[in-house]
Amino acid sequence: MAVVDATADRFPDADLRVTAPERAPVRGDSRVERALEELVENACEHAGDRPRVEVTVTAGPRETTVVVADDGDGIPADERATVFDDAAITQTTHGTGVGLWTVRAAVDSCGGTVGAEGSSVRVTLPTA
Repeated sequence: MAVVDATADRFPDADLRVTAPERAPVRGDSRVERALEELVENACEHAGDRPRVEVTVTAGPRETTVVVADDGDGIPADERATVFDDAAITQTTHGTGVGLWTVRAAVDSCGGTVGAEGSSVRVTLPTA
């Protein structure tokens, strides 16, 4: 998977694993690739010195799901709520970076959905 290969070069201490079918075509464009790259990079950056990151792709007839999971502490609850659960954005609850917002915008624009639980992010996109 090209997204993981590109990230592996920048994070040589990361244990990156991919489980995916040979082909999993989705409706989307380069924004989807960038969003997935952002998720893998985030996992490598925030899961400790020697992160273990697993990317699992499941292709179905109508949708394809990509789960990026790591062995870190997970996305903080307030960040998860504002980015993925549509919690109100206020001066004190707004998230700390643009990476996850970029992921959500890219996936939304391609007709998909994105959600997070613990240290896993699930992206679901229409199958092409």
